Amino acid sequence: MHDSGFAKDKGTSVKNIISAVLFIALCWAHSAFAESVNSQQNFRVLDEKVQTIKTNIIKLGHDFALLEDGLTSISGKELVVYVSLAINDGFLLQALELTLNNRFAARYEFTQEVLDGLAGGGVKRIYAAKLPSGQYILEATLIGKVGKRHDYSNSVVLKFDKSEAPKTIELNVTNIREKFLPEFAVNEWD
Repeated sequence: MHDSGFAKDKGTSVKNIISAVLFIALCWAHSAFAESVNSQQNFRVLDEKVQTIKTNIIKLGHDFALLEDGLTSISGKELVVYVSLAINDGFLLQALELTLNNRFAARYEFTQEVLDGLAGGGVKRIYAAKLPSGQYILEATLIGKVGKRHDYSNSVVLKFDKSEAPKTIELNVTNIREKFLPEFAVNEWD
């Protein structure tokens, strides 16, 4: 009789140990699952914060580029022309041509890398020259495609007085208004 009691206790002990191990394993699995859910939530929150920071940096990039060139300007007689974009899908900017007082000044061909930077809020310097004081006429012509097939160009003429101070002009290509056809919004700074 004594032996059968021992066997009964031994079987009960093994069941208790197995139950305890299963209980611990289930607790550990629950804890790991809870951490995984928390990690995913933390990752989403962190990702949102990173995206907000990236957006703020892009917004500052425009002003920084203008400020940087303004600070590094060698002479007060300098004219600098920048281009920026505020366009929806449907227009591909290929080139920009500038004439100054009816003389060719510059032609800039846009690469995909530059277009991606501009689409992200950047600016690109496309022309810089030292000019004496006086009156000037700047004509800018954008060249591109509307949709995938239709060639498109549009020009803007800007008359301005150039003083001894540096002159900065931003040509913002936008198609946000009527008909979604690209046009220029011009900003000037002395």
